Amino acid sequence: LVCAYLGIVLNAVLVAASSDMLVKEALRLYEIGNEGKANQVHLPPWIAHLEVVFVALFALEVLLRMAAWGDQFWVGQEWIWNLVDVGLLSLGILDIILSGSEVKIGHARLLRLLRFFRSMRLLRAFRFFRGLRALLY
Repeated sequence: LVCAYLGIVLNAVLVAASSDMLVKEALRLYEIGNEGKANQVHLPPWIAHLEVVFVALFALEVLLRMAAWGDQFWVGQEWIWNLVDVGLLSLGILDIILSGSEVKIGHARLLRLLRFFRSMRLLRAFRFFRGLRALLY
């Protein structure tokens, strides 16, 4: 359980670092007069590979929970959080697919929005802290 939340925090750090790199590179291209190329900025391959690993691990987690809980995954007490997880997983997969394609100007904005929503996985950590607080008191 702690490993899952550590993974969430590490993923959030990766999303923040990659977003920072993208913005800095886009600004650099804009400042030197390559405004047209500012929307075609790509991440270093190692960051893209790490993003794929995090999405794959998250997909594995969601699939294992679906298998373990069966129908309760969709109608049980945690159904809202499960729906959020499936939505975030779908956005992560879409982000990977769009990142691998040639990015057009409209897609670049969509990619930035998708990366923002991926950082929303931190909300899942609040469930853990609520449960931990209940155990301690």
